[in-house]
Amino acid sequence: MNIWLDDEREPPAGWEWYKTAEPVIRQLLEAPGEVEAISLDNDLGACELEGHYVAKFLFILSQVEDLRGIDLQVHTQNAVARERIEWYYSVIRRGQGRVVLNEQEPGPQ
Repeated sequence: MNIWLDDEREPPAGWEWYKTAEPVIRQLLEAPGEVEAISLDNDLGACELEGHYVAKFLFILSQVEDLRGIDLQVHTQNAVARERIEWYYSVIRRGQGRVVLNEQEPGPQ
């Protein structure tokens, strides 16, 4: 399964379209091994969880699940959110299976 999280832009062929973060998180909880790729937008509309929260959830999940086989992508046009999402992805790729305590998350704290 390829997950495309974006409230406006349609996914490429072969991707399942999710417009909000909650069903993506639910899918990752229920069957993380079924996800082959995920691509995140950040700004998903008023009163919605943003895409970088999915990236943060992936980081947390990576402490107990092996997510190295998932192709982690980002397609947001929000530069600050892109940096934050890419940071989570890099930590997932490098620190699989252990918490990385010596790095600060980028962006406003």
